Amino acid sequence: QETIDFIQETGLDYYRTQLWYCEPGTPIYNQRDQYSILGEGFRWEHETMDSLEAMDWIDRTFLSVSGATWLPQWSFDFWFIPYILGKGVTLPQFKEFVTGANRLMALNVAYVPERQKQLIQQEALEQMARAMAQQQPVYSLRANKEVLLGS
Repeated sequence: QETIDFIQETGLDYYRTQLWYCEPGTPIYNQRDQYSILGEGFRWEHETMDSLEAMDWIDRTFLSVSGATWLPQWSFDFWFIPYILGKGVTLPQFKEFVTGANRLMALNVAYVPERQKQLIQQEALEQMARAMAQQQPVYSLRANKEVLLGS
C-alpha cells in the first residue's frame, strides 16, 4: 500500500512495478539469512511477504493507481518514450495510446462480464487508434535545412 500511496502522492507521469528477483551472487542474496529470505529467483519468501503476495500487489497497484500511467516491462520500457517522441508522436498522444492499452490489459487482470468486456475493448481500441491518427510526420533536419536556416 505504501508504494501505491507514493505513486499517487508524488504526481508521477509514468510508473512500473515488477516482481523482485532474488538473484544468486548479489549482496542481498549473500545476506539471505540476515533477512530471513528463503528461495531464489522469482520464488521467494521472507518474514513479511512472499512472491505470490508480491504478485498480487503488482496487480492491485496496476488496477488502483490513477493519474500516473503504468508502462509495461517488456519491449515498452521507459526508453520507448524518447524513441516514440522521435518518431513524431507527442506526449499527449503517447499517454492516450498507453491509457487505452492499459484498459485492455486490465481486462486480463480483473473479472469483467463478457458484454461489458467487449464494449471496453472496442472503446479502448478506438481510443488508441484516435491517438495515433493525430501523429505528425517527423522531418529530418537535413531535408528541411532550407526552412530552418533560411537558405
